[in-house]
Amino acid sequence: MTWTQLIGLYPHLVEVGGASSTGSPQLWRSLREVLLQYAQLLHPPSSPAGEVCDATDTTHLSLVNGT
Repeated sequence: MTWTQLIGLYPHLVEVGGASSTGSPQLWRSLREVLLQYAQLLHPPSSPAGEVCDATDTTHLSLVNGT
């Protein structure tokens, strides 16, 4: 899985989280809105030299998910 694929899953995870929420619907709507806005800030990590990693680079992602 690449960073681009993982980041692409984020909005879907937010939606699933809301479907299983047992809290206040109004609170969930507010939280959902904030989480979806946060998704716009997500991007692949930078390499040590400050260059953005290639979208197909799974090196850092493997370190994150333990593989």
